Amino acid sequence: MDILRERYSQAIEYMAWFEPAWSSMTDTEQHILSEFYMGDNRKSGATYRLMSELSYSERKIEQMRSDALKHLRILLFG
Repeated sequence: MDILRERYSQAIEYMAWFEPAWSSMTDTEQHILSEFYMGDNRKSGATYRLMSELSYSERKIEQMRSDALKHLRILLFG
């Protein structure tokens, strides 16, 4: 039980750090990062799904992903 309590405490602490930064991002940035890094899909085909959905080129999607990661990094670490 102690291990579970410690992990839960760490998760709460992490979310208190992460959530404000995530909430500061645009819906598009959140969507792009979610497609690439969250859930079951985890990058598999994310570029092509986003290309179809947003009507952008592969290069533009990759640039948007890079920009969103940079923005998140700045929000989290300054």
